[in-house]
Amino acid sequence: MEQLEDELDDLIRRNYYAEDFELRWTLQQFGEALPAEDHAFFHQLILRRLTEDPSIMSVMLCSASQVPEAVPILVSVLDDQPEANMLTRSILSTLGRYGEPSAFSAVERFLDSDQEPEALACLARLHFMRALFYVLRSSKRPHLRDVSLHILHERRKQVGLVRLITELDTFNKQSRHNVPKRVKAILRCKEDPYNPFSPDEIDAVLQGLK
Repeated sequence: MEQLEDELDDLIRRNYYAEDFELRWTLQQFGEALPAEDHAFFHQLILRRLTEDPSIMSVMLCSASQVPEAVPILVSVLDDQPEANMLTRSILSTLGRYGEPSAFSAVERFLDSDQEPEALACLARLHFMRALFYVLRSSKRPHLRDVSLHILHERRKQVGLVRLITELDTFNKQSRHNVPKRVKAILRCKEDPYNPFSPDEIDAVLQGLK
């Protein structure tokens, strides 16, 4: 098992100056390549490092494999941060990958920080319906419309267009706000071909909210 830890440390050293997304991908590839009998040790290694040294690197290591026990630790570290910083940015990205709804409240406060886009994307992955209020609120904030557009498209890829329309319609019936107007502002914030939704898909969503 010491060999596995040495291999991991060597991998991290060789990729220390890589972009965050590249390092996360490399760590994920490392975790996926491990034989089944090494998974338990690897998970304990991740938890130990995260507990002993909750650094950006330890947080990113959580992307190497799904370790549910890491979520409450990540939430605790996030709660301990007095303000947004590079560590909180990494935690938001990692929690979004885990999609554990219990982290929602801890992430929510970062909507009032300069990491609002990251927090918004994370919340949508933790609990889409609960996050819809914030996603659609962004229609009145031009700098966030693009973020919300991609959040809605990610959901469309995840559950399909029909389910997305149903979810938006359900929210619309429960909301006192003009949901169709807000959805329209988000879906049409970019012109084709830069919009991930096709014109027909946009029309179908808006028609479904009438």
